[in-house]
Amino acid sequence: MNVEDIRQGLAKIQQRLYGLRSQKAAIGDQESDLADELGELSSMLTVMCSVKEEIVNPFTDVLTFDFGADQSKGQVSDSDIAGFMSINPSFSNGEENLYISGGEMVQCLIPASNGSTRAEFGGNIMPDAPRYKVEQTVNFRAPFDYGGPVNQTTKLGFGLGSSNYVSGGSPAGNPDTTGFSIRVIQRGGFWKGYSYSCDRFNGQGGFGEDWNNGAQVAVTPGTPQVVTMEVLMNTGSNTDGRFIMTVDGVVVDDRAVKWMESGHNIQDARFQSFFGGSDSTWSPGSTQEIGYTDVKYSSAQS
Repeated sequence: MNVEDIRQGLAKIQQRLYGLRSQKAAIGDQESDLADELGELSSMLTVMCSVKEEIVNPFTDVLTFDFGADQSKGQVSDSDIAGFMSINPSFSNGEENLYISGGEMVQCLIPASNGSTRAEFGGNIMPDAPRYKVEQTVNFRAPFDYGGPVNQTTKLGFGLGSSNYVSGGSPAGNPDTTGFSIRVIQRGGFWKGYSYSCDRFNGQGGFGEDWNNGAQVAVTPGTPQVVTMEVLMNTGSNTDGRFIMTVDGVVVDDRAVKWMESGHNIQDARFQSFFGGSDSTWSPGSTQEIGYTDVKYSSAQS
């Protein structure tokens, strides 16, 4: 590098410095305006993020369960169940088959002549909303016996329904159109929805209908699985309601539904769990256990 190269380099540096000083002066003159504009943009961004969150997650928590301190089987009482829900349930049965361990509610399903012992609690305890979601983490204890050699079915967990909660079967050809329920079942070791919508079996009624038009997701005993059910109520006699069920984020079922024809509402939060069934062909070979954590009901207005 010679003297001329150095001279040219210094000239370029001086030109760049002059340009930078000019830009700094221009920015200084505009600093106040830029600050105002940045403030407006920041406010707009905050509003847009809020709107995005509402669109992505429009749900507001209604019931969040806290199963509290450890309790042995036989110690769980009606008042404990009210404490789990932070609200008094309309009914509770079979709580003697529950115990609490490490924040998990565990049900013991003991073989019986009608399938197994049962536990259920809940009722019409939620404010009515057109859209509800229930989330729960379910852990089948390993090894798990899925039921008798003929009928391998467990109705289980936390579900949704109307104030007129429909279950237990209805005369074929004469379904109850003023109520509904939707629960979770395992059948043959696979997750499914179990529906008492008024359009089940093409409107013919009867017992509940298995819903699984998506992926076949297997139960994984010993590994907790996150199960989510979402219900959007239909209007009038239209099939414009919706049901979505996922297990660990995988869609098990997604369909348009006519839940009811009159008295439309979603107000029932209910735990029901049993093998059955009405006879011993549904029974497991020994006592089985299923645990539940992270149970939450939430609602949305659209």
